[in-house]
Amino acid sequence: MIAGLPAAVLTVSLGVASVIPVIETEPATLVNAAEETLYQAKRKGRDRVVA
Repeated sequence: MIAGLPAAVLTVSLGVASVIPVIETEPATLVNAAEETLYQAKRKGRDRVVA
């Protein structure tokens, strides 16, 4: 049992993003890109990685 879950199975969806750091790039750009890929992964189902 994992933290009160009935099954011993844990699924993970990840959103991954990267940028080449330059002074003009705002940190929020990277965060927003990772967040968008996370939502794409969640829409595709369990155990997904979107980059």
